[in-house]
Amino acid sequence: MDHSEANKDMITVPDECIIIRSMEERDIPDVINLLKLNYGDDYPDPELYDERWVKRTIYDDNVDWLVAEDICNGGILASGAIKLDYGDYDDLLGIIGRLVAHPRRRSNKLLPTGYKIVKALVSEAEDKVECVIADARTETTVSQVMVEHAKLKAVGFLPNYKFFKKKAENLVIYAKLNGEGKTLRSEKLPQVIKEVQPLASHVLESMDLSPALGIVDCPAYSSESFCEFQNADRHSLGQLRRLDRGRMIDPLVFAHVSSNYGMAVLADKKVYHKMALNNQELMGAFGYKFDEHNQIFQITELVFNKAEIIAPVCAEAVATASRQETKSSDGTMNETPARIIEVDLCAYDARIQQTFLNHGFQPVAYIPAMVFHNNSRLDVVKMIKLNQPFDPGGMQVTERAARVVSLATNRFQEKVSVSV
Repeated sequence: MDHSEANKDMITVPDECIIIRSMEERDIPDVINLLKLNYGDDYPDPELYDERWVKRTIYDDNVDWLVAEDICNGGILASGAIKLDYGDYDDLLGIIGRLVAHPRRRSNKLLPTGYKIVKALVSEAEDKVECVIADARTETTVSQVMVEHAKLKAVGFLPNYKFFKKKAENLVIYAKLNGEGKTLRSEKLPQVIKEVQPLASHVLESMDLSPALGIVDCPAYSSESFCEFQNADRHSLGQLRRLDRGRMIDPLVFAHVSSNYGMAVLADKKVYHKMALNNQELMGAFGYKFDEHNQIFQITELVFNKAEIIAPVCAEAVATASRQETKSSDGTMNETPARIIEVDLCAYDARIQQTFLNHGFQPVAYIPAMVFHNNSRLDVVKMIKLNQPFDPGGMQVTERAARVVSLATNRFQEKVSVSV
């Protein structure tokens, strides 16, 4: 199809007709319709098709959900949200998502209509969070252009990540530090393995942060300890709160929810724990969450009483990811090993990075000052284990994103062909 044919049904909406405002209940059908116009019934976050779920979310004080309305002709042109409590309570971390725009409406600017939403969301975040993150699709460069226009920097890449129209699509990760985000960044020197260094150095330079890194050649955590594992219950979760290491002291894994939240909140967020026992004594645990639709297994927590059990706990987490189940349309449960296992690791502990590297994980993102702990903000290394061949899928990336994509994928395959 030539360009004129592809754009013959496109309608240009004058800028003066577009307003950005908070989403209201009356907008829910229009926003769901935008999703269906773009993705049919196969958006990677299927809860967004549920009107009741969306209604609850727009009244959540920790979510700013905006729409772009055409006040001249009527109708919603675009939608997007930022979750303002994505991390732990004191992380002051926000994540932008749920971006969708009308496929046949555009503003009279060179940028797509959705850029107004992104710009407004980033502006909202400036006084509320110290680190903001966004993921951008690579089917085209449109979403990348929108977040780059809002001054976010490319910090990582997620290969074959979420399903759009039944196809696993790649995403570029962007980040921006607000307020005290830079000044509160830890003065400790990040300690990273050599596989992390190229990506970390590029990101730090692009975000105008100190590029100093400690490059560490170290062994993984020892795997000599023996543990038995069992699923957590209310009693064992209570016992787990007595173990400080990995939670209050020396956190090695970061996520948006921990065992401190209690059984009810964990169940609501579908986060589970497996306990490591030695002679019936609780030695530690790991938390995890499984996204059935996208088949992504996220390790959310690593708690331990001695460093000797870290490696066996990591090994069990990888094994657990291979035994996940999903429910089919007829209600039967089918074993569905995770396509991707992901974990956000401490950038100041090279041994935990090496341990996951030894289990087949690769570094794909470096996010400076992402989390808050002990009076300072800490850098995070995102690593994933890709349980399938990497398929770049003819992705398109901007010039600014191309370098990060190359650095994050150089260990998945020798050469990655992308369009810039």
